[in-house]
Amino acid sequence: MENETISNSDWLRWVVDRYQGPLIRVAFRITGNLEVAREVAQDTFLRLCRQEERLVNGQLTSWLFTVCRNRALDVLKKERRLQPVEDEEFWFLDGRGKTPAESAAQSDSFKFVQSFIATLSPRDQDVLRFKFEHGMSYREIAEALQISESNVGFILHQTIRKIRKHAKAVEDESAEQRNRLLR
Repeated sequence: MENETISNSDWLRWVVDRYQGPLIRVAFRITGNLEVAREVAQDTFLRLCRQEERLVNGQLTSWLFTVCRNRALDVLKKERRLQPVEDEEFWFLDGRGKTPAESAAQSDSFKFVQSFIATLSPRDQDVLRFKFEHGMSYREIAEALQISESNVGFILHQTIRKIRKHAKAVEDESAEQRNRLLR
């Protein structure tokens, strides 16, 4: 029994190390409050400890993100406030140790994409971030957002298409402005 406790303890430590940052970021995007986001992530881990292993087995990632997102939405409803958040405000949570200067040095195209993503619906933002920031599968995203896998694929396709279309329009506008200056 003692060996089981040690292995469970090691596993839980690994889960916290692996998922704490991403869960805090998800909760922070929803609540707009870092302290509340940390509490939501902590609550998610506590719920994991109380959960029956068979209900989580094989679905850890989607289970964690679903619980975290739902808990953050519950907190938000309770507090009845929603504050837009810029990605630059939580550079320190990404685990790569970026400094503000490094964040500021990111390419214009990255800033463009991030600013455009901020204009998307919360669901579309969640799908993009779960896929590209957290590397979740379509199935995991579908379970976390309680939508179908095919809907996840459709949302990703449509959203990427919107980003490309907007990027092309901005690029065309910039080229037209450069041509006017050269005349």
